[in-house]
Amino acid sequence: MRARFKDKKMRPRNAFQRHLEQLGDEGFVLWKKLDGRNVLILAPFART
Repeated sequence: MRARFKDKKMRPRNAFQRHLEQLGDEGFVLWKKLDGRNVLILAPFART
């Protein structure tokens, strides 16, 4: 899953929106607390 973020072709916003759909409210709250850059790394692990 992390390899997806390493792909420069994918825009961070698109990746973030995908995780927002998967995480739901929890992902949105996480984004509120952290910067957009950090949430891209933490979002996949926040599911556990």
